[in-house]
Amino acid sequence: IVRIFRNRHLPMLYTNGWFIDERIAKALYEAGVINVGVSIDYADAERHDRQRDLPGTFERAWRAVDLIIDLLVGKLQTLPAATQRVLQGAACLGNVFDLKTLATVCELTEAETAHVLWPALVEELVIPTDNYYKYAEQAGDQSGQKLVAHYRFQHDRVQQAAYQLSNESDRAAMHLAIGRLWC
Repeated sequence: IVRIFRNRHLPMLYTNGWFIDERIAKALYEAGVINVGVSIDYADAERHDRQRDLPGTFERAWRAVDLIIDLLVGKLQTLPAATQRVLQGAACLGNVFDLKTLATVCELTEAETAHVLWPALVEELVIPTDNYYKYAEQAGDQSGQKLVAHYRFQHDRVQQAAYQLSNESDRAAMHLAIGRLWC
């Protein structure tokens, strides 16, 4: 699988998860596979396994999901420190956040925040929910336009990991800053 992806540069893989183990998940990640969809037919293991006519497929599928998410979360540690700090602020805001609020909470300009956030977008840890992110580095200039970029975390576990990057006192200070925005 990995050899085919490496040679053809295919960025997506859909699987039932049966053959995804730690070694293959890591190899797919290193080959540049950026999206992996794992097919889960039912939320209940018994129905899923009956549909697949093979016991254990439900557990194997969820194990594959967990392995892939763990690799995604591991990307956080490779990001620049400034990007990690901005992601901490974003995580305190929630799964969905906007650039203007994030900049305020992080005490940066919108353009600075967009610049610092960019590596997280490149790694697809944060996903833009509109096209305004393309103009985010011009945010706050004197053009008079009010284009506010909105983003979401790739997965709730990525948000949780970003939240855990900071210590309790830093999180408390961030929550205080957010609370003051709402008052």
